[in-house]
Amino acid sequence: MLEKLSQLPTGKRIIKNFFSLTTANLFGQLFAFISTAYLARILNASGFGKIAFVQGIIAYFALITNFGLRTIGVREIAKNRNEIKRYVSNLLALRLTLAITSFILLLIFLVFVNKPIDYKILIALFGLTLFPQVLLLDWAFEGTERMEFVGIARIMRPAIYLLLVLFFVKSPQDLLNIPLLILASSLVIVILLSYIFIRNYGWFKLAFDLKLWKRFILLAVPLGLSVLLLQINGNIDIIMLGFMKSDEVVGWYSAAYKIILLLMGLGGFLSIAIFPLMSRLYHESVEKLKKLIYYYFKVTVFWGLPMAVGGVVLAPKLITLIYGNDFQGSILAFRILLGYLFLGYATAPFFFLFQASGKMKYFLYTAAAAALTNLGLNIILIPKYGLIAAASTTVISNLVIFVMLYIYSSRKIVYVSISRSFIVAPIASLAMGVLLYSIDLNLFANFLIGFVFYIALVFLLKGITIAELKYLLAR
Repeated sequence: MLEKLSQLPTGKRIIKNFFSLTTANLFGQLFAFISTAYLARILNASGFGKIAFVQGIIAYFALITNFGLRTIGVREIAKNRNEIKRYVSNLLALRLTLAITSFILLLIFLVFVNKPIDYKILIALFGLTLFPQVLLLDWAFEGTERMEFVGIARIMRPAIYLLLVLFFVKSPQDLLNIPLLILASSLVIVILLSYIFIRNYGWFKLAFDLKLWKRFILLAVPLGLSVLLLQINGNIDIIMLGFMKSDEVVGWYSAAYKIILLLMGLGGFLSIAIFPLMSRLYHESVEKLKKLIYYYFKVTVFWGLPMAVGGVVLAPKLITLIYGNDFQGSILAFRILLGYLFLGYATAPFFFLFQASGKMKYFLYTAAAAALTNLGLNIILIPKYGLIAAASTTVISNLVIFVMLYIYSSRKIVYVSISRSFIVAPIASLAMGVLLYSIDLNLFANFLIGFVFYIALVFLLKGITIAELKYLLAR
């Protein structure tokens, strides 16, 4: 299929875009994670907790500057590329106005928040990073399908940041340097993408077409609400830990969560490959769509479950290798959050099914239910149980997402039986877990032995067949 596609301009562009983004995402995530691990070791759990808490706060003010506008910009440019300069000029002006408003609100927030002055200075410095976020033109290149430029940004920004961190963060006393380094690395990419845009499309300037602004805002509101609910579900636990518990506890929890997010990102490549086909089959063939979803779900279960089981067994070695002995408090949180990792993989096929079908209002209901569950349980449980409550609540709220999306997809789009996927995968995963528990080698040897054993057992029990893998790869 790839050979046939490559004979066509569109096919060449699809292949080029796919490999540009997957390569960029892989290396970008790797550079970002190396920075995270380095900072954790230099700042210790307390300093790392401060950074995590502040970034959690800033994420909500960043919502004001975006609120779905970035996605709307991509979609509108994709539909009408002749208007690219007009859209860029107006969206930049609109988002810059929102960034100024957001930063003013942040300063007002600092007046009332009950935190020491060093915390407030750190939050204010991180607030400056709102501005390069709105000036970044990667979304414009996404709209024109020039993913090679998006890929450049996604690799270079974390790479530059990593180099700056290695040079300018040598001790916990360098904490205030971190937001300035984020600002510097982001501005380099802003300048680079602006230069590329001008070379390709000409000069542009800020524009204030209020009628167009209104249209963009009305289109963005439903997306913005979804993002807000997902953000509440994703990081409200860190913020509540920051107000109710010590910086050290926040650091432990955040360190565990960062590994989970990295492992989640590894599943994103499959989604990038399958989503366009899923969108097409939704309009062409219900039976083919049903078959694709079933195989997609099966692969995510057989991928995510052993990762979770193996992570539970190898957690002490993994945490110590990445973060050092100061983060032993992360081990329990990491083990609990592995349930979130598995649910994230299992939910992905149904999440992208709703995107492909355009029935996102049902996802909005799901996100609202999960956010309310997360918020309510955290309020009740974190004061007494702290880090354990935060991790457990994250798993429970994502279980709500999985169950609701599966029910909605079965009733509103297409019914896919998933029971057969839960037979071989648990057997093979538990057997692998027992094997890993019984041997005491280094982390890499354990991982290699567990991986080979699991794959062999899955194929021996015919949990996944060669024919099924060929089907997905052919798609």
